Amino acid sequence: MQIKMKCGKTVLLNSASAALALLGLLLLIASFQTYAVLKSIADSLLSDHNFNSLTQSNVIIFKTYLAATGLVLMTLAYFMRFQWQRLKRSRFFIRQFVKDFHRFKQAIKLEKSEIVYYLILSLITGLAVFFRLKDINAPMGHDEAYTLVAFASDSLFDTIIAYHLPNNHVFHSILVNIVTHLLGIQPWAVRLPAFIAGVLIVPATYSLAKIIYDRETALAGALLVAYSPALVGHSTNARGYTLVTLITLLILILGIYVKNERNLFAWVLLIFLGAIGFYTIPIMLFPFGMLFTWLFLSNIIEGPGPYASRMVFFKYWAIAGICTALLVLILYTPIFIYTGAEKFFANGVIAPLSWSAFPATLQSRLVETWYEWQQGFPPALLLLLGLGFGLGLILHRRISSQKVPLQLAAVAWIGILLLVQRPNAWARIWIFLLPLVFIWSAAGIIGSLKALPIKLPQRLSLATVAVSAAMLVVAIQAIRILPSLPDQWAAKGDAESIVLFLKDEIQDADFILVTSPDDASVWYYSRLYGIADAHFDNTRPFDRAFIIVNPAEQQTPESVFRSRGPTPIPSDIENARLIQTFGRLELYEYASR
Repeated sequence: MQIKMKCGKTVLLNSASAALALLGLLLLIASFQTYAVLKSIADSLLSDHNFNSLTQSNVIIFKTYLAATGLVLMTLAYFMRFQWQRLKRSRFFIRQFVKDFHRFKQAIKLEKSEIVYYLILSLITGLAVFFRLKDINAPMGHDEAYTLVAFASDSLFDTIIAYHLPNNHVFHSILVNIVTHLLGIQPWAVRLPAFIAGVLIVPATYSLAKIIYDRETALAGALLVAYSPALVGHSTNARGYTLVTLITLLILILGIYVKNERNLFAWVLLIFLGAIGFYTIPIMLFPFGMLFTWLFLSNIIEGPGPYASRMVFFKYWAIAGICTALLVLILYTPIFIYTGAEKFFANGVIAPLSWSAFPATLQSRLVETWYEWQQGFPPALLLLLGLGFGLGLILHRRISSQKVPLQLAAVAWIGILLLVQRPNAWARIWIFLLPLVFIWSAAGIIGSLKALPIKLPQRLSLATVAVSAAMLVVAIQAIRILPSLPDQWAAKGDAESIVLFLKDEIQDADFILVTSPDDASVWYYSRLYGIADAHFDNTRPFDRAFIIVNPAEQQTPESVFRSRGPTPIPSDIENARLIQTFGRLELYEYASR
């Protein structure tokens, strides 16, 4: 009986492996066919005989995936036929994964002995929520309004495949799509994903700083993050930058953990979070590469730790990097197929600058970054933070739990990547670094205070007093802005005010003309207040045109009409009548007859 069962399993296994091998071979052969052959095969698989996703321009993407899938299936067939016993050992990895999950869960469990610090952290996080709430309904900017109008307002499928501009921070847009379909398109709802990520940066900063330095440094770093106007601004801007910043902190925490603990679950979580960061914005290459540079240097300098050898750790390191890249490739596949890989890899927005233009552009962008980061901080505090940053490097061996400074890896990797990519490095792409800079500055200040031979009563330390004083100052600042909240929430921006005016004036045969940089905001508020998209259609006839002009951008009714209006331009466009001024915007009316 046992022999028959064994023979039956063998026959079934051989049949399955043969089927997989045949299917893999067919896919591999298909990858070498011409576009015409592949198109005819693909069309025959659909009821309408039109597989319109396959085009001459993206056929190479389909061929690549056909070849890769064929090779994977043939490899799997080989293992099923000749390496079945070895393949069964994969159960060990599943058991190890589950075991490591429980170990990881135990490692992140809150410690009762630190309940006071968690309560203080909760208070700091509450302050962060308060500072961010004051701008949650601020006038919608161009990029965040465009995120909703162009990427997140239709179906999830449309959000996933759209990439006509890198303005689509895909994972963030997916979250915005879900939230706004559930809660509506009010500004606070559109900004909710960025807002939540911005708040979570505070406890993530605390966790990372505590691991690298100590609890006082962690509290100081979290407090700086909670208050920072730059981080507050990005937390109320419906873009993916706070998500990338949060993921940066999380993968750094995981990176330190996997360096010290051989944990399969933590490695998988690191891969997943890294891929989500790339799926949000490709600038994730900066923090992800920084982490992997630091892990590489730590392995060389400190040794393998819990791993059997440096080479064993390097295998984990390399596999994690490759798996992250593969997962990112899979996530972006719909964009490659439906929009085109060239939109992702070769769009003009991310094209490298010339060597002649790069140094001056980088210098100006770094100056802009500095102005954004220092906004809202008094000069004396900025000087103290700068001093703390330097002291943190000097005192690194005494105050840090890590032998290799993360600052070193950051400078090395980012410097190399800047030279290779030569990007137009806008201030917003560096926001992921700001919590780290706060941690490094706080570490130098707190470490110096702890080194001073000054004793205070009641077992207090200078570091504790300094953090408490800073919390008091920030809390007072929060109380001072409390009376202004109702007015801030009720304030209307220029674009919103114009739309509210047009809402009562516009008729079916009217047309609205607006161009960059105010177009996306006007489109967004028009949807919010029920003005149909048809009023922006420049292909239909109209009785009146309402022309929105921004004089600060050297716009005139004629230039706006030339940019977005129907052709030919009316000869009497200079007769357009100024109706009203709304802040920096002017509203003109032109009657076609």
